[in-house]
Amino acid sequence: MQKKQRTARLAGIGLVALLLVAACASTAYIPVRYQLAPKANALKGKQIFLTVTDARTDTRIFDEAAQQAFEGFNGYFALSLAYGDEKGLVAGTYDLAGLFQEALRYKLENTGVEVLSQPHDASATMAVHLNEFRLSLSKNKWVATVGYKVSLSGHPNTVVSETISGSAERVKVVGSGAAEKVLGEIFSDSLNRLDVVALFAKAGL
Repeated sequence: MQKKQRTARLAGIGLVALLLVAACASTAYIPVRYQLAPKANALKGKQIFLTVTDARTDTRIFDEAAQQAFEGFNGYFALSLAYGDEKGLVAGTYDLAGLFQEALRYKLENTGVEVLSQPHDASATMAVHLNEFRLSLSKNKWVATVGYKVSLSGHPNTVVSETISGSAERVKVVGSGAAEKVLGEIFSDSLNRLDVVALFAKAGL
């Protein structure tokens, strides 16, 4: 009996330890849920080399008020991919440029584009410059802002570009869940507003 009680007690301690580790780790990275648009093959057969550069003049992600809620943040984001109302599957953890790189890769592949690991002479190049990625806490509301510029080079001397920016807000509740949701909302909205089919057409691809 004592052995069973000791085993149960150790199991209970182990469970509590795991929960504490999970609680501490929860602020180390920020979950970002990317809600992908429905799959299409409008650009099937196309190839592209994708680069993402963090070109922000202010590299701080949080304002002073928001920083207090993410003191343990290690600079990495956990990207989840979802369709519709799905919770989504975790694709991996990335720094900010990597977060956009991976999400845009899935977006491009969803339209039928093959994203190359190395540029080829005959391939197009999509260069993305992140201009803003900010999470603020103002008047009990989380405010997330995203801005980036996309340049697509196709045939020689043909470069087309598009700049996208936007913001979203959500009322603050206990914990960081509302902040993570608003980041996922504006992240999904800003990426899905990029019409890659139209961009390819403008570049003559």
